Amino acid sequence: MNALERVRRCMMIGFEEVDIMDPLTPEPLKRWGSPTILIDGMDITGAPQGAACNCRIYPGDGNVPTIDEIVDALVRRVKP
Repeated sequence: MNALERVRRCMMIGFEEVDIMDPLTPEPLKRWGSPTILIDGMDITGAPQGAACNCRIYPGDGNVPTIDEIVDALVRRVKP
């Protein structure tokens, strides 16, 4: 299961997929490693933005955030 499939599985609200290779994508978004999931502009794991487009490695699963990481970030976002 890739990162996008995990986001779809976890989210009941809309989200925006960004193609960091698209020339029309704003430059600041191109500096996040791929795949990265942002909520309100912040990485769900708290990782900082990089200096350039690159691949992303996550602990555990390796190349995608876990479902628990995604759900935890969503829960933190909606808690008052």
